[in-house]
Amino acid sequence: MTSRQSMSDSMIAQRLAIVRRHAWLAVVVFGVVLAGAVTVATSLPDIYRATATVLVEHPGTTEGTGKSLIAAELETRLQTIGQEVLSQARLLKLMESFDLYPELRANGEDTAAVERLRRDIQVKPVRVESAAGRPTTVAFAITLRSRGPETAAGAANALAAFYVEENGKIRVRQASAARLTRLKQELAQMQEVYTAQYPDVIRLKSEIAALERPPRTTAAVGEEFRILDPAVPPE
Repeated sequence: MTSRQSMSDSMIAQRLAIVRRHAWLAVVVFGVVLAGAVTVATSLPDIYRATATVLVEHPGTTEGTGKSLIAAELETRLQTIGQEVLSQARLLKLMESFDLYPELRANGEDTAAVERLRRDIQVKPVRVESAAGRPTTVAFAITLRSRGPETAAGAANALAAFYVEENGKIRVRQASAARLTRLKQELAQMQEVYTAQYPDVIRLKSEIAALERPPRTTAAVGEEFRILDPAVPPE
C-alpha cells in the first residue's frame, strides 16, 4: 500500500467518524425537541370539532337563465344569513347558551371572545356541477371547535337550526313581496275598468291589506334548508 493510499483511507475514516458524531448529535437534538413538543401538547387543553350538515333542497327543475338567477339568489341568501350568524349579538347569545370562553367573558373581554368564536366557526358549502356546467350548492357543513365535545356538538346544531330558521323567514318574506307586487298590478288594472265597489276590487284590496300587515303568512318559495346530519359529540 502506498503512502498516498494510506492518507486517502485515513481521510475517509476521519470523515466517517465526523458523520457518525453529527448523526448522533442530530438524534439527540431531535429527541429533545420531540420530548418538548410532547410535553407542550399534553399540557394543552383538548379541542373538539363537531359538524352539522344542512341540506339545500332545490324546488322544481328550472333551467337556463331562471336556474342561474335562483343559484345566485341562494348564494346571496347564504351570505346574508352568514353575516347574521357571525354578528356580535348572535355570537354573544350563543356563548351565553353554551358557556363558551368563560374566562374571557368573566374578564369583560367580550370582543376578544367574539373574535375567537368567529375563528372557531367554519361554514363550508358542498357544490356539484349542474347539467349546464354551473356549480350548485346542495348542502353546507357547519363546524365548530370547542374544549368540550358536548358543547361543540350543541353549538354546531344551534347554528344549523338558526340557518334553517332564518332561511324560512327569508323565503316567506320573498313570497309575500312577490305576491303583493302581483296583486297590486292586478288591482291597478281592475281599477281602470271597475269602480271601488266592484267585488273583485274589494277582494284585491282586502288581500293586499292582509299581506301588508305583519305577520305575513303565505306559501314560501325558493330553496328549503333541512338539517341532514346533526352534529354529535366527537371522541
